[in-house]
Amino acid sequence: MQKNLSFMTKLALDMNVPLFNYIQACGFSVYWNYSYRVPRKQDVLWNVNASLAFGTKGFEYFCYYDPNSSSYQKFIGSPIAQDGSKTETYYSVQAANRYIAAVDEWLINSKWQGIMHAGTSLCELPTADVLSTHGELSAVQGGHVLVGCFDYLKGKECYYVINDSLTESTSVDLSFKTEQNIKVVDDKATTDFENKSSLSFELAPATAKLVVIM
Repeated sequence: MQKNLSFMTKLALDMNVPLFNYIQACGFSVYWNYSYRVPRKQDVLWNVNASLAFGTKGFEYFCYYDPNSSSYQKFIGSPIAQDGSKTETYYSVQAANRYIAAVDEWLINSKWQGIMHAGTSLCELPTADVLSTHGELSAVQGGHVLVGCFDYLKGKECYYVINDSLTESTSVDLSFKTEQNIKVVDDKATTDFENKSSLSFELAPATAKLVVIM
């Protein structure tokens, strides 16, 4: 997936247009016998957070409600079922949207520059996108860490740090070149730090934090 995101992000930057991504939010199959299961919460979170780390500016979900099935295609598990009730996927999408709402003020005003990473990754990373440092961020350590690096158009830099695993938690250690005032944003809270040359935190599977250099 990250190779596709890399290609589309660079194309969008070249054309000076925002990148939107469709996120799978249902299970479906067709008569020639291939199928996609209903995504779990961590699947939806990872797809959204990985997309944000690669500079995606907007999202849509496929499908929001279950379309009519037929003899050759079937749909199941969309956020809204055909009877109008909310499914488990509804709450998975709601959780992902909380991340988008929390960080959009910064990422919508930022330009993607590349990625840094540490440990193992869920998908193969595009080597041309991998940075050794960016701005004030000099090093990243952890078990499954992917960092989207951005130039913040209203300030310095910001970094979207995700746990690049669907099943395992990870520690994250960020090192900065000099002491910085930092804002950390996630789906639950915003926290300010002063005069920090390093920052450490834990991430549950597929979750993320935005680190803004103030």
